[in-house]
Amino acid sequence: MNVPLNFTENPTDVLEIVFNDIHANQMHELPFVNKKLKVKAVGFSLYESDWLGVLLTPWTLSIILIPGPNRVWQSRTVGDKIGIRLPSGDYSFTYGAHEQLGNYLASSIMSPLQDMKNQAVAVQLAKDLRQLITAIPTEEVHVPDPSRRSLFGLRNKATA
Repeated sequence: MNVPLNFTENPTDVLEIVFNDIHANQMHELPFVNKKLKVKAVGFSLYESDWLGVLLTPWTLSIILIPGPNRVWQSRTVGDKIGIRLPSGDYSFTYGAHEQLGNYLASSIMSPLQDMKNQAVAVQLAKDLRQLITAIPTEEVHVPDPSRRSLFGLRNKATA
């Protein structure tokens, strides 16, 4: 399979074309597909030099990573699992490849989507998820006093 190494432009349109095709030709008659939902790529932007966003399909809601401009990922086998830490936590991604999309990583967050009432609710959930995955944690953390006295105090305790 001859796949592109990266996208220099936002991959939203290509993702939607590819997954609409998958829906129409491979998934549409499967019993777990929610017929009220459509494919929608949400919030794709560069994050640490790769494209990160959320993909809503009638069968799953997934976080997607795609190589960004001038990025070359380590070669892997389709189906390999990769753990990635994002600001909101640790996620398990599955390595995939498609001739129109290239290499990508997908982390299924919700599947199937049978309980999703309509497209508007599903898209809002995808938007909320996209915002959450890269949000800076707001938990208060103790930061030591950087004053010289505090530093010497730490040093004295360590040598005592």
